[in-house]
Amino acid sequence: MHYAGGRGRIVADIRGGGGLIFKTGVGMSKTRECIGCGNLTDDPGEILCKRCRIGTSAPPKKWKLLVIDDSVEILKELKKALEATLFYDVITAYDGRKALEKLEYEVPDLIVVDVLMPMMNGYELVGHVRTSKNEKIRKLPVVVISDYNKMKNFFHPWDIQGFVTKPVNLRELAVAIHSVLGPPV
Repeated sequence: MHYAGGRGRIVADIRGGGGLIFKTGVGMSKTRECIGCGNLTDDPGEILCKRCRIGTSAPPKKWKLLVIDDSVEILKELKKALEATLFYDVITAYDGRKALEKLEYEVPDLIVVDVLMPMMNGYELVGHVRTSKNEKIRKLPVVVISDYNKMKNFFHPWDIQGFVTKPVNLRELAVAIHSVLGPPV
């Protein structure tokens, strides 16, 4: 991971078994919409406006996400990026079984899940969520992340709300989450 200070760019790249890439500042227009609050940013290289970056407009309600991925590195980077940059509360699990255990005690606002995992894969997890006896769990929105774009078709019966391919682009993930939950308020 490296950062070129000021108005430069941030690039995070984790390789091997999938990956996480998020970039800002390359070939952008003069302004863009802040993914934190929806206002226009003051710098095309930023994904957050100045108020959101310095935290004065950090949303009073934080969306709670359950992020599931068997890659420890990807999970740590996603948690860090989603909490620090986008103001989410993030719960993590390393496989589908652990995610189901966490859902017994805490129901998030949205689930972000990888497909290929040991013990219980993402498809099986989404099946358990959609057939849960608990209505809150059954109606949870789900965003799937995968190395393979064609995996999206396998989830059609389970009514997922978003699909992002790996390596994960933070902006694409934020757009998928915001399209379901709206910006944090």
